[in-house]
Amino acid sequence: MAALAMAAVVIACRATPAPPDGFEYPTHSVGGDAPTALLQGTLQEEGGCLYVQPTEGPRYFVVWPDTSYLAIQDSVPTIMSDGMPYGQVGGEVRVGGGEASSMEARPPSRCAGPVWMGYSLEPFAR
Repeated sequence: MAALAMAAVVIACRATPAPPDGFEYPTHSVGGDAPTALLQGTLQEEGGCLYVQPTEGPRYFVVWPDTSYLAIQDSVPTIMSDGMPYGQVGGEVRVGGGEASSMEARPPSRCAGPVWMGYSLEPFAR
């Protein structure tokens, strides 16, 4: 049942560009009430999976808001929304949302860790 739930999260109609080959970039619809916790940390890439590593605590695999997409800018994977960058691998990223239970979402099989359901993105300082 949980696998079906994640499949519903990962297989979303995209109004934004598909992720570059080799990357996992699941999205979900952000309508309705949303958690408002803030995950802030370094955006990391490992094996095509994107994670946010806060200063303290676990590294999270993120299910991104469907208003965002992954692009390559200056050879660096970059989180984009409305044509604006919101985080680059190796740099800071801020994602509003909350930790998902294992019943809500699981990372794709090649990715690991607890899952953060992202509902909003906050600009980062360059």
